[in-house]
Amino acid sequence: DAHDNADSPYRRYYYLDENGTYETFGNRVTGMPKLNWETGPIREEVSRIMHFWAGTGIYGWRLDVANEMPRTEWMTLRQEFPDAYWIGEIWHPAPDWVYDAPYTGVMDYPLRALLLDGLIHGRLTPTELIDRILWHDLTYTTRQHQMNWSLLGSHDTPRGFSLANEARHRVDMAFVVQWGLATTPQMYYGDEIYHTGGTDPGCRTPSQCN
Repeated sequence: DAHDNADSPYRRYYYLDENGTYETFGNRVTGMPKLNWETGPIREEVSRIMHFWAGTGIYGWRLDVANEMPRTEWMTLRQEFPDAYWIGEIWHPAPDWVYDAPYTGVMDYPLRALLLDGLIHGRLTPTELIDRILWHDLTYTTRQHQMNWSLLGSHDTPRGFSLANEARHRVDMAFVVQWGLATTPQMYYGDEIYHTGGTDPGCRTPSQCN
């Protein structure tokens, strides 16, 4: 309606010019128009949606491309859901986004990179891996680090079993270290039974139950 109707109240929700051209995520995904948090009632709409799902018993969200969210708007939303568990997808170290600002934690991809280098690929000695993990821990406060997701795999990454050339002992060692750290460990479906899968879309194949 916003695209086709110049008088649509939804025009304020997006970035449209007089020709109906609109900004999108990454400026290339036409099915994902970029939301205008500056002038449109986006925060009220997102709040309504979140309250709906909270009413069904869901009280945690994993937020995509979380460092591109408007910080002030999400801090305001956080006040409506003070006890909710919000995980932000941020690929770089992001202590300024964790705990009180505004996410509970982030997906710790830099830690994943260390686990892959040290245990999946075997590029680091045990001492080097420990040293780098300790230095990484200093990026966050203890409370922040405990809230972050540690992970070996996700829907955006090749599976650890494939990266390890199907060496189960390497995957097992990586899981032992991951689950022994003072973080919130996350297991991507199928990794516990050694799914294979390369880059997207290979990492998103259905669960192989047999």
